[in-house]
Amino acid sequence: MITNPLSRQFMERRCKWHKQLFAWHRKVGPVAYGMRSRLGITCKLYRCLSTTHSAYPTARRKVASGENRSSGGENEQWFSFIVYRFYIVCSGQMEEPTMSLELRAPNDAKDRRLEPRPELADRVVLPGGQALFLSESVEGLDEGAHFLDALKPEELERLNSHGRHLAFSAGDAIFTQGDWHEGIFIIKSGQVRVFYTAPSGREITLAYWTAGHFIGGPEMAGGGAHIWSGEALSDCEILFLPASVLKRLVVGIPGFALCLVQGLASKGRCYSAMAQMLGTRSVIERLAQFLTNLGELHGVRDGHAIIINAKVTHDQIAAMVGSTRQWVTMMMNRFQKEGLVTVTPRHIRIERPNKLMSMVSKGGA
Repeated sequence: MITNPLSRQFMERRCKWHKQLFAWHRKVGPVAYGMRSRLGITCKLYRCLSTTHSAYPTARRKVASGENRSSGGENEQWFSFIVYRFYIVCSGQMEEPTMSLELRAPNDAKDRRLEPRPELADRVVLPGGQALFLSESVEGLDEGAHFLDALKPEELERLNSHGRHLAFSAGDAIFTQGDWHEGIFIIKSGQVRVFYTAPSGREITLAYWTAGHFIGGPEMAGGGAHIWSGEALSDCEILFLPASVLKRLVVGIPGFALCLVQGLASKGRCYSAMAQMLGTRSVIERLAQFLTNLGELHGVRDGHAIIINAKVTHDQIAAMVGSTRQWVTMMMNRFQKEGLVTVTPRHIRIERPNKLMSMVSKGGA
């Protein structure tokens, strides 16, 4: 026969106590489960269902006086505290538990996952809004896009009227390696990939060009064959200047001749930077540098990490750094194991940008 009012209350609230028990398990979190073998909390909580009303006065005295801190072990201290709080909630003396002790061990990785992620815009299609080629930095990538800026409006109008306006769809060949050279192409809109094809069929991407750049060099006045190919990555509008028209414009518009010199100079710097990277850097250094450049061009900061918000495939990376898709996949897996990057179906996330950049200066070690 139950005579103690608290005991009767305990029996009447047994179902509610079971619910509170599981709620406490969720609140205690990693302590209740991850430290179960050391503290023995879980098993003792189950056993205390029938004895909490008798253990409550002792637990309350120990928690209030801090006796466990001096005479008892860590196990007994934690158990007394939880029994004390558990009994108060279930006996109706408190609606919500107020925790005065930190029950969760710090977990930086979990805390980082719980932080709000930055809002990402739609992913850009490589190369994005500016030119892209293999280089030691992103400075000067788009210099050639402004080679006609020095022309007057009437000179630009004359240039447009003498050229042929062409339209290309994504995937169309604008010019092909080995074809006879007939003039240059000025990109009015869209994106173009320029690449070299080896006799084995392997391709290496020389550059991605965007609006404002000209392609089809290095020949300017006709003659000879194209030494690489140009392919439209998106719908493009192209102004084609045949060799004969180009000669007349150079004579009739002296400022245009200077613009061509500026354009050729920017192309020379581009291919010089690419030659230096291919000739003096290992392939792993080139990969680390290219990922770093993508992070600077299309990266979104997420704490210490950088999310590359661009559509880029292993095939594209391999063609840019002068390797194979299989090798790039193997190295990206290695980078993930070392905690340098995280690769998802939508993004490449650079977890340790400084470490990745240090690989370039230390020879890819």
